[in-house]
Amino acid sequence: MPKNKNAYFRYRVIDQCLNNSFKHFDRQKLSEVLTEKCERYVSVDCVSRDIAALKAEFDAPIDWNAFDKHYYYSKKFSLTGLALDDGEEMSLKASLVVLDILKDTKFAKSYKNLIQRLITEANTHESNEANRVIEFEKNDVKNGLDWFDVLYDAILEMQPLKITYVVYGKEAKEHIVSPYMIKEYRNRFYLVARNHASKTDELIYCYGMDRIKGIKKSKEAFITTKGFNSKTYFKHSFGITRKLNEEPLELVLKFNKFNAHYILSKPLHHSQKIIEQTEDYVIVSIKVYESPELNMAILSHGSGVEVVSPNNYLEYIKKTATDVISLYKK
Repeated sequence: MPKNKNAYFRYRVIDQCLNNSFKHFDRQKLSEVLTEKCERYVSVDCVSRDIAALKAEFDAPIDWNAFDKHYYYSKKFSLTGLALDDGEEMSLKASLVVLDILKDTKFAKSYKNLIQRLITEANTHESNEANRVIEFEKNDVKNGLDWFDVLYDAILEMQPLKITYVVYGKEAKEHIVSPYMIKEYRNRFYLVARNHASKTDELIYCYGMDRIKGIKKSKEAFITTKGFNSKTYFKHSFGITRKLNEEPLELVLKFNKFNAHYILSKPLHHSQKIIEQTEDYVIVSIKVYESPELNMAILSHGSGVEVVSPNNYLEYIKKTATDVISLYKK
């Protein structure tokens, strides 16, 4: 993978030159074009390295014509086959954050050439900028991705597993599970699985992959769970926490004037609907499962949000707020 935006830009320039049927380019001429386009000296040795990188990383069919002494594509090829508008480009770059995390897995490697082309196209528009135009959140927590390929294959093969799992602050414990799917949430990955120790269909767990310390195949039979559908299981989830037969909350929230702008421009949940909107506040509803992630999100707005209903959730927030206040009365 190219290590910086300058490399992305040089690759594109070389690609454009080799797709120019009216001119021929050897290393010296490519060096001259790159020096002009990049507005700094690009050596012939750098050109050689870039050509080698294009071949290795993008499977670019670059050959050398010894008779006319120029580089050429031996078959149709281009790095510029994508036409992205601004919205598509931003969405692509956001997706590439996750793809970059997965880049060393077997799953992602099967799409290596496509991913490389997408990354090149997405970065080209920023290549000549003195300052970064868009900064995406980066998360270097990649522990657990060593298990990605093993878990992915086990899910496809419906292979039960014995996993050694560590809950924060507790001793490692072994669990026999039937793996159902892999869930990503905020650049962390979770194994969604049925725990064989469960006697009912209630206990489907999300195991943080960074806390899995060992995996072995189990000889137990794979257990399917009635009502589980990987496409809809997280439909009403806020985060990764939920129970199979749990009913979602019909949560009604009133945001003050300051917070209203944020909640309207970036909805709290995909189910968000506007009930009432004035100059001073906005009332919205969301349909979600109660979860620690939901609670933290609501509480993060502080006095800027009021829980209107349901009453039991309102009472939970009131109690939490009272507990917070009590911390400062000592």
